[in-house]
Amino acid sequence: MALFDSLIDDIASRFGLGPTATPLVRETLKLILGSPDGLNGFIGRLTAAGLGSVVQSWLGATDAAPLSTQQMETAFGPSLLSGIADRLSLNSSIVTTAIGYALPRVIGLLTPGGVAPSVLPADVTNFLQSGVEAATAALAPAASTPSAPEAPRGSVFPLILGAAALIGGVSYFLAQGEKPAGPAPTATVAEAPAAAVSGATAPVQALPAQLSIADDGRHIVYSGAVHDAAARTTIIDALKAVFGAKRLQGDIAVDANRGPAPWADSLRKALEGLKALGIRTAGAQLFFEGPAITVGGTSPDETQTKISGALRNALGGGFSIGGFADKIADTVSGANAKVALALGALKSDFKAEELVDLLNKAIINFHTAESAVPKDTEALLKSAAEWIKKLPADIKLEISGHTDNVGDAHANQALSQRRADSIRSFLASAGVKRTAIQAKGYGDTKPVASNDTPEGRFQNRRIEYHVVK
Repeated sequence: MALFDSLIDDIASRFGLGPTATPLVRETLKLILGSPDGLNGFIGRLTAAGLGSVVQSWLGATDAAPLSTQQMETAFGPSLLSGIADRLSLNSSIVTTAIGYALPRVIGLLTPGGVAPSVLPADVTNFLQSGVEAATAALAPAASTPSAPEAPRGSVFPLILGAAALIGGVSYFLAQGEKPAGPAPTATVAEAPAAAVSGATAPVQALPAQLSIADDGRHIVYSGAVHDAAARTTIIDALKAVFGAKRLQGDIAVDANRGPAPWADSLRKALEGLKALGIRTAGAQLFFEGPAITVGGTSPDETQTKISGALRNALGGGFSIGGFADKIADTVSGANAKVALALGALKSDFKAEELVDLLNKAIINFHTAESAVPKDTEALLKSAAEWIKKLPADIKLEISGHTDNVGDAHANQALSQRRADSIRSFLASAGVKRTAIQAKGYGDTKPVASNDTPEGRFQNRRIEYHVVK
């Protein structure tokens, strides 16, 4: 059996990915081996993200705990993970979860006995090469063409050579694996980026250019990182021209590992457009990351919507622009899809705490001021009901409703009670005994995040489950 076969079967079943599990494991392997300095560089990256002891525990392990979504996004950034999801045509949330599960196991397979081999096993090189062959077949012309002394732009030759360099280079970096915390070798895989394996034009390890601009009412606080000094100067000059140098606080780093900032040249025009339209930016925050622009902060939702629209008009196509509200649907569907998959994987001897932990990861996004169960969560709740019915008779669950702090506290408490009652009634209609579930509304008294941001308020508007014996 090939080295990764069991892992591929596990991921295909666990996450419902079918044949897509194979390219997902290959992307995971490239993520590890394609880092500058190979395995050492990858370990260094996770160590810098505060996961040093975690990744050390993976060496030689076969059943290490997976990385959480937050740990994945801290270590790699949402843009890199979204790029993998786009290449695989999968939901970004599913990819993040699946790779978080695969990473420890791939590293465990690469380091039998807790030590990296001096040469890559044939299974690894064959697995990488099979991906190159698939990409080559996809890119090759239908009819043969005469050979030329120099490969034209877009030909498959750089693809093959880049993959060969990656495979050869990785053997060297794995040879250093006996000292994962030691100094990095002088050569790097960056000279032949892992992206060549998949046919991408940019190195896998390249990070997107970033810029954050926040208007606190008195100052414009900005930060970020771009590829070169010219982009940095262009951005800072734009901020000075629009807001005045005296209001600015912050700086922008120059990082050669960053990709281009496609919004830099148009930033001044976009910000001047907001002022021309009379849109007040106090309390707003703009976050630019590659071609994605997010509008957030403490400004009213309607103001954020106006800002998003104005930026679309000023910057034109090629950008993904939206406020936090635009992301809610994806957030809800992604979270609930993961919960549905996890429920299907519960074992027959599951504990009540396991079930509650899963249910608390689901998101029930009620309409504003309403308590009716949203249609898009009914299927998930019906599945939850089937598992709740299997709990021992002496186990009871509390369904607790919570709100943010917007509005009257008494009204919030009443709304949270109605929402908890609504979930209890739905579960009862799906066959759960009413005596096994109770409902209680807590209003805005138990926040789990700050109510000063849309993101925090969204987290506070929630349904929770607790075991009551």
